[in-house]
Amino acid sequence: MKSEIIQPKKSTDPLMRLFGGFAVLIVTVGIVDAFLFFQPFAPRPNIQHLRAYPNAWNFQEVQTPGIWAGVSSRGGSLTTENTQISFQTTDPPGTILAFYTSLLTKDGWAERWADSTPPLIRLRNERAFQLLTGDPDVVYNLDISANSRRLAVTDVQIILAYTHQEN
Repeated sequence: MKSEIIQPKKSTDPLMRLFGGFAVLIVTVGIVDAFLFFQPFAPRPNIQHLRAYPNAWNFQEVQTPGIWAGVSSRGGSLTTENTQISFQTTDPPGTILAFYTSLLTKDGWAERWADSTPPLIRLRNERAFQLLTGDPDVVYNLDISANSRRLAVTDVQIILAYTHQEN
């Protein structure tokens, strides 16, 4: 017995052909729109774990409302908001900086000074990080300083700066 390949019948109904053409047009316009006007989603990073340093006490957090930071690449105003977290611990600065460096790099942050600043110019007890979002108008910078003082107490300050285009 000979097998036959059955071809589906093409619709000759003008209404069905119009509907099919319209569906193709809608999908094409949607794809083109997505490529031309896509704005990358840039969620705020989770900073809850910045407060989770072990052996820390005297936590303080201060948030600064947005201040004007320039003009965005799209012509709007850029605003920077700061969150400052400070605490004290008995751990040495190197231990604290290593803890946060490990934590932040796992979350996708990169050291800002890693490539551009020679090691001798960097400050010994500070680290600076940046989180890239894919949007030139959304920037996260994070600076950490840890300084020892009397009686083996280390003061730690973390500043998160969030720069974005105002809506």
